[in-house]
Amino acid sequence: GTEHERVLVLYNNQYEVVEGWIKSSAQKVKKSNGDKYLEEVSLAEALNLTVGGRRYVITDSFSDGLTYMKPSLRVFDEGFFVHLRGFETKVYLNIREVEDTDGIYSALYEQMGDSGIANFEQEILALRLKPVYKAMDHFLSPSFHKQIKRLMEGKATSKTERTLILLLAEAYTHLSAVVENLHPEARKSLPSIPREISPSSMLEEIQRMSSLFSKEESRLFLQGTRILDEMESVMAAALFLKPFLSEDATISDAMVASDKLLLSRFFSKQLCEAGFEQELARKACHSAAILAASAHMVNDSEDDPKKILATLLEDPSLRAYAQVNEHQGVTWYTKEAMQEIIYLSALSLAIHKGMTNVQEYVKSLMEAETEALYKLDRLLG
Repeated sequence: GTEHERVLVLYNNQYEVVEGWIKSSAQKVKKSNGDKYLEEVSLAEALNLTVGGRRYVITDSFSDGLTYMKPSLRVFDEGFFVHLRGFETKVYLNIREVEDTDGIYSALYEQMGDSGIANFEQEILALRLKPVYKAMDHFLSPSFHKQIKRLMEGKATSKTERTLILLLAEAYTHLSAVVENLHPEARKSLPSIPREISPSSMLEEIQRMSSLFSKEESRLFLQGTRILDEMESVMAAALFLKPFLSEDATISDAMVASDKLLLSRFFSKQLCEAGFEQELARKACHSAAILAASAHMVNDSEDDPKKILATLLEDPSLRAYAQVNEHQGVTWYTKEAMQEIIYLSALSLAIHKGMTNVQEYVKSLMEAETEALYKLDRLLG
């Protein structure tokens, strides 16, 4: 290694399997004032570890792509256990030591032990977010999803609206209390300190949403929810994001917040039931970000659908969502993603800004999209 970096390479130079503990180096002849003596170095010293009960050594395995952790004191006391097949090599990179200031590393080690971890930083973040998840567990309740489903099927009643408002108000109140008492390390992991949500504004938005789906002319939105199997979770995720987004948050801000809050993990059960796992689940939560933030990016006086869409597509994250790319001087996009953007942005504008010509917005943009042949200039022209 160097002064700041260490790599551990283990190699079995024989056919037979070997296993055991490596604690100290072979002895090496040293000279001092003309005298020779033998010296050995412990593995813990060679890795620059610190003696301390709250410190952990973390290593990334080149061989299997997993991350391993161990209390530093155990390396001082026991060394490093090795199991190697004949002529097998194991390489451990990015060896670093952390101090467990909030008990999170201890909790993860208790959970995982000496097993490898596929996404170490995500596991740490998930543990830090646990109190936030607990405060927002209404968003996973059958009652909450039942009300969201009724609302998006156009079957909402005043009782549906009241139940939703009460569940949201309780979740947001718990969230504020929890964040105030979070450990500083956990607070740093949040995308922002959640803002207070006005009950009156929340009621207004829920009523707009209910009205939007219950109107006879809203058949287009009802069809959209049937096509998007994950729409219930998208709506729930957008409501989860709401306190973490400022009034001028961009779609990029909302997508970053979604990733920082590990929303795809929080809603994993619901998304999995809808057929969305891993990267698809993350994309579904980015759909929630579009729903949550599109209205923030549009000027109140702007009512031209193509100009609104053009403004939204200035956001780099939304362009990436639509897979906007240039080839042979033409700017292309993906049809399904663009149709989702039109639908989600229409919902956002109707719910958050009370856009009255939302039907015309969707109709004109969907017709333009059909004729655009995946060319962005033709769509926005």
